[in-house]
Amino acid sequence: TLVFSKGKLTSMTATSGVEPLKATYDAAGPGKERFGVIDIGLNPAVDFPLATGAIVWPQAGAVTVVIGNDVFSGGDNNSDFQFAAQLGGASITVAGKPTLTKGRLE
Repeated sequence: TLVFSKGKLTSMTATSGVEPLKATYDAAGPGKERFGVIDIGLNPAVDFPLATGAIVWPQAGAVTVVIGNDVFSGGDNNSDFQFAAQLGGASITVAGKPTLTKGRLE
């Protein structure tokens, strides 16, 4: 789980395996905590198994979040840290209101 407040990562947790990511994050320089990109896939014609590990940004229900370096998307954060993660069938809540539930827009 990634928690953001005012555009900055405030915590990251996982049931297991988060230690290597936290170690890399902790060692990185300024800008690592900045929210970089969120991409919500809306294209139902893209049919690629999400479990392959490939990031298929346009696929319906795929939510990709990037923290840290966002220069690739036209941003100005040139941090030495970048992390991109994608979930299929994800749910997103903004200001306590569901925006996306199990990959479908509310």
